[in-house]
Amino acid sequence: MRISRLCVIILACAGLTSAGTVGNVEFLGFSPDGAYAAMLEHWVSDGSGCPAARLTVMSAETDSTVFEMEWWWPEYRMEELESEGAYWLFPENPARDSVLLLSAAVLDSLALNDGLQGTHCIHHPLLDRGVKDDRATFVTWMGTPGWMGPGLTLDLVEHRHTPEDAPEWLGMFEEPVLLELTITDQTGAILYQHTDSEEDGLFRFASDYRIRDVYVLGDSVAAIVLNTLEPGFEGPDGKFRLLVGRV
Repeated sequence: MRISRLCVIILACAGLTSAGTVGNVEFLGFSPDGAYAAMLEHWVSDGSGCPAARLTVMSAETDSTVFEMEWWWPEYRMEELESEGAYWLFPENPARDSVLLLSAAVLDSLALNDGLQGTHCIHHPLLDRGVKDDRATFVTWMGTPGWMGPGLTLDLVEHRHTPEDAPEWLGMFEEPVLLELTITDQTGAILYQHTDSEEDGLFRFASDYRIRDVYVLGDSVAAIVLNTLEPGFEGPDGKFRLLVGRV
């Protein structure tokens, strides 16, 4: 059952407490028509210590990536900046600024430069351990406590699965999962469902998803932020993910 009135954007974001690297995420916002959403993640790599960033744009129509830009600052360049005393010019992750610059034309063409984030409905940071990792309920808007939008429920289910061609080193980490995510209405009807396949290359080795944030744009678009873990150089890394679909 599909009702084309709520566009759901699912973000998977920086990882759990055992991560070798824990990144940061910025929800860049929606396009005005809700057709696209963008996410920017940035981190410092474990091992090399080099800054890195990735910007992802997803389509609500196809539940797929339409643009992705990843940028790493090489170790030699960081050493040059430090020797020149110029690293102080980058109080933020310098790779973040590079990715934004390289992606500016795409963001502008999709009307994603206005920072249209809507209303921040739910925020469960990693330090908040008193909430469920795999279920959250929310409404799309609230006028007064007695005048609210439709109630929706977000559920996560993890299906343990190791790819047949998995490298030997994967055995040092938790078994990967295929993610199933559903959004249901107050009657229990499924409005949106996403199920991973083995071909989802970027997240083939991901595990431990966790609900973190919900953003709502008007009464038609919702963005959900999830935590996840991926194998890293010195341990599991906290990373981000973006899924988009209409319900």
